Amino acid sequence: MIRAARAYNRWLASDGDPALCPEFVDAEIRQGSLIKLLAGMLLHSFVFGFTGLFSFLRMWWLVALLTKFRITTDWLASEPRQCGFNKAFTRLGMIHLKKGRVKSAISCLEESALVYPCPHNSSFGLAKGLAMALETYPEASNSVQEYKRINREFLEHNTEQK
Repeated sequence: MIRAARAYNRWLASDGDPALCPEFVDAEIRQGSLIKLLAGMLLHSFVFGFTGLFSFLRMWWLVALLTKFRITTDWLASEPRQCGFNKAFTRLGMIHLKKGRVKSAISCLEESALVYPCPHNSSFGLAKGLAMALETYPEASNSVQEYKRINREFLEHNTEQK
């Protein structure tokens, strides 16, 4: 993913030069279909809404169930394996942490970092909540540091322009 982030940042710095367009972006553009896009947006909007409602009601088992569903239907997202995937694994990891399942939370953090760059995560970075929550656990130290390193790579383009 570091190579993908660097390629994406080179492409952004070139003002979108087609010759520098990363393969994963080009593949997304070619494989996209309007029906898939609309189905994914509708489905993930419902999942997002109900996840928010169940979070408010502190019904964590339903939040976890919907979050797992969001992860398994990520292929329907307008930006597969990008910021929505990162946020879903972050949410699932936080639920694991609430239940004392530190190893599962660490696994979620590691999986959440394996995303492609997109306008959101290359502008604002990866979701930080789970990494921050895991900082106090010695067994998560390596995973947290790697997550932070990947996050810095995603944000590299923004720091170069400032």
